[in-house]
Amino acid sequence: MDYAYVLRVAAGKFPTRRAVLSRDGTVTFADLDDLVDRTARALAGQGLAGQTVASILLNEPSTIAVYLGLARIGAVSVPVNTRLTADERRYVVENAGASALVVDHEFAAAGLALRDAVDAVGQVLITNGGHAGAADLDELVAQQHSGEYQAQVPGDRVATVMYTSGTTGFPKGVMRTHDANLWNVANSALGSPRRPDDLEFFTLPIFGIGFMHFALPTLLAGGCLLLDRAFDPERTWELIAQHRPSRIFLAPTMIDSMLAVPGSDRVDASCLEIIYSAYEFPEPLRRRALERFGDRFVYMYGLTEAQLTAAASGEFAAKPTSAGKPMGLMRLHIVDDTGASVPSGTV
Repeated sequence: MDYAYVLRVAAGKFPTRRAVLSRDGTVTFADLDDLVDRTARALAGQGLAGQTVASILLNEPSTIAVYLGLARIGAVSVPVNTRLTADERRYVVENAGASALVVDHEFAAAGLALRDAVDAVGQVLITNGGHAGAADLDELVAQQHSGEYQAQVPGDRVATVMYTSGTTGFPKGVMRTHDANLWNVANSALGSPRRPDDLEFFTLPIFGIGFMHFALPTLLAGGCLLLDRAFDPERTWELIAQHRPSRIFLAPTMIDSMLAVPGSDRVDASCLEIIYSAYEFPEPLRRRALERFGDRFVYMYGLTEAQLTAAASGEFAAKPTSAGKPMGLMRLHIVDDTGASVPSGTV
């Protein structure tokens, strides 16, 4: 099965519950699943079934529809970091062998430039607003009929290629199968269970692995995602005050920028039951974060190439260097440079 099966299951259980809350209002699970089906038909109608399709998209409900629509037609999705330079985007698109691009209207010019620069790219589709010289994906989706899109997509087929820069050289494309993505969602859901009444503020860029680690597990549980195109520290405080989310991901740099917003100390953040975080946490910032939010942090470690570990609630204050235990049906195995097993505690 393709990894969009996560939404199919959730829509069957929670059809009338809200799945996504954004600037444009709310979308129910049934409507989101229908949007994915119609997006799949629109993409397939453009000859993209089984093809490699790159995208430059922001945190919008339509982005979820594009990612999962590509999954349902057996295409390989290549999400491109929205902050890359023109040359970096071109490298990713060429290296992945993409034959088409789906871009937000904000990146329409960049998409058309890539089409002109990369021989393999045959077409560009625009979301959230049309643009001369490219197909309007929203119009194409609106023309499609409803009903389940049926396709047989093998679980061991590559579903996504996510580029991770590492420390040296060009970015590397991490090939992830549908099965790997499904296990990622299942392990995250088991390791940090959500509830149907959860509102998870998805602050990470949707083009990254956080889509598997956080967004899809929330949908699987019947919870709602709060999306806002891109992270902005001042607006994040405003949305916390307005919508009262129960969960959020805040990296150290995000927390630092939020604490620098004038008047932020007056915002009631008691609604946040869990604050996920990761990356290196400077000790002074860790103390300030605990003082501002309390001990509600779940500290995590993960990779685009792998699954997650997570510390238990309360360990962030007691064991600041601990990245916790493996999540769900996962184990950690420590080996040396030759691949031989070594005991726990080995550096």
